Amino acid sequence: MGHMPMNTILTLFSTTVIVFAFAGCANMTYQVPNSFDLSGRWNLVVDASDPAPDVDAIWDTERQASVEGQRSDPTASAIFIEQDFPVVKSSFIEIAQDEKFIGLQYEDTPFIDLNWGRQVRDGWFLDVGWIGQSLIIAKKREAIQGIEKLTLTESGERLEITVKVIANREKFSLTRVYDKEQKSSESSESE
Repeated sequence: MGHMPMNTILTLFSTTVIVFAFAGCANMTYQVPNSFDLSGRWNLVVDASDPAPDVDAIWDTERQASVEGQRSDPTASAIFIEQDFPVVKSSFIEIAQDEKFIGLQYEDTPFIDLNWGRQVRDGWFLDVGWIGQSLIIAKKREAIQGIEKLTLTESGERLEITVKVIANREKFSLTRVYDKEQKSSESSESE
């Protein structure tokens, strides 16, 4: 076997990690852990979060790859990362959760209901459940695949969301951190 360029090795490694993560979803449970409640509004902690991907830079890279004939699958464009994984740019998340589903509304997006388990939604193959104490939302569509891992801190007041995506030859990994919005004492008294 000849010498492989480093970017080819990294692509193979990243693809293998996500494939194993999807295969690892076989170990996923679909029963909500007792201490895991994400219901409420969560606000971005900018200083603790990675910045959103630069869509213009992604577009420039993909356009150059197309010109050079390196882009093999036009359906796998990474410029849609903000649309396909809205958490990467959202300053808040509204969440509703019960024993059968989770509902998510990111900034500037409609409310999305996801059932626990495997499902197909808007062309995406999804697996939604828990591995350990983390909620996993695994998504795959054509040549795009990604995982959102939602983990609560011990206090239950901070939510860390790690996103890993492979789209065409682009790989993204970032973490967004959200704090739970506390109800004001005035709204608590009126309830």
